[in-house]
Amino acid sequence: MTTLRLTCLAVLAAGVAGCGGGGGGGTTDPPPGGGQVFTSVEIAPSTTSMTQGQTQTFTATPLNQSGGTFAGTATRAWTSDQPTIASVDGTSGLVTALTPGTAHIAADVTIGTVTKRGTATVEIIPAGTAPAQATVTATTGQVFQPTPQRLARGGTITFLFQSLAHTVVFTTSGAPADIGTSANVSVDRTFNTAGTYEYHCSIHAGMEGQVIVE
Repeated sequence: MTTLRLTCLAVLAAGVAGCGGGGGGGTTDPPPGGGQVFTSVEIAPSTTSMTQGQTQTFTATPLNQSGGTFAGTATRAWTSDQPTIASVDGTSGLVTALTPGTAHIAADVTIGTVTKRGTATVEIIPAGTAPAQATVTATTGQVFQPTPQRLARGGTITFLFQSLAHTVVFTTSGAPADIGTSANVSVDRTFNTAGTYEYHCSIHAGMEGQVIVE
């Protein structure tokens, strides 16, 4: 009888242990973002020149631990450290060039309870003065910003491509080489001759831009 009782107790104990009392069984919900970690913020353009009176919408992209776009709902709060030089709309990221000088545009991006900051540098040059270097962003919203972009003769435009692929096809004689399908990369083009250069994206109808070289 004693042996039978001990055997029953051993079986009962094994059954309880196998029911997950130690926490080893069952499943857990995946972390927010499908296993990704929100690590940083990429501002585009990161460095650019703007002429007084010009406007340009900056973008803030949350990145994961692999450098890709973080898949999660994000809120953005934009600020300028020199609002009298370059102001920025707090929600849209629209920057307005006001007076000559240098300003830093920041975006605080929040996903869940985590907030990360990205910054960009913008140089405001006097009206009537074309910069030797400027940036044009081919946005995920299927527009080139800013356009038209003014440039000094011999200057360079950095075409900044985001996650949505675009092309740059010039239709003006004497323009630099076209840019093929590109995403998540920046490509430089130098303009050595004064004139107005028209271009478009061959993938997205109506996506057009202009560079005015002085």
